[in-house]
Amino acid sequence: MGTVVLIRHTSVDVPAGTIYGQTDVLPDRTFAAEAEKLKSEVRPFTGFSVFSSPLTRCRMLAEALFPGREIHFDQRITELDFGNWESRRWEEIEQLEEGRYWFDRYQTVRCPGGEGYPDLYSRVRDFLICYRKEFAGGAVIITHGGPFRVLAGLLKGMSAEGVWDLPAPPYGGLELFELE
Repeated sequence: MGTVVLIRHTSVDVPAGTIYGQTDVLPDRTFAAEAEKLKSEVRPFTGFSVFSSPLTRCRMLAEALFPGREIHFDQRITELDFGNWESRRWEEIEQLEEGRYWFDRYQTVRCPGGEGYPDLYSRVRDFLICYRKEFAGGAVIITHGGPFRVLAGLLKGMSAEGVWDLPAPPYGGLELFELE
């Protein structure tokens, strides 16, 4: 019926181990080289509809890969909102009682002041339902690691619980799906 191309944004300019979820961080200095590599991979899909998270790291990549094209920016495919933990270090959160509680129950519990994975799953599922008919003509979706996993799981017909077992895609990772 149609091809869907999922792309995770390129490397970001934050120290490793930093929680940046919905914080609007910039791409890393390697952005130009990473985007150039992806350009050759997306060349067969230049006629597809293009969707992107509005956060800068995704928006810049969408605009670099599809210059002059209409890009549908959609808040529903932004990364998980880690709330009070945004811009903090994972190792710091792991030491907190609320952090340990969340790590033990991350599939059902919200981050303090933010979202939980059920919230992310629900909004990404809503995005997919909203645009599914448009995907029949082919679509490229530029997003973040969490929404990428949800989309991949939904496109594979997995349960909500199963998507969290999927590996996180690498920065600049790309995966193709054929819709039936």
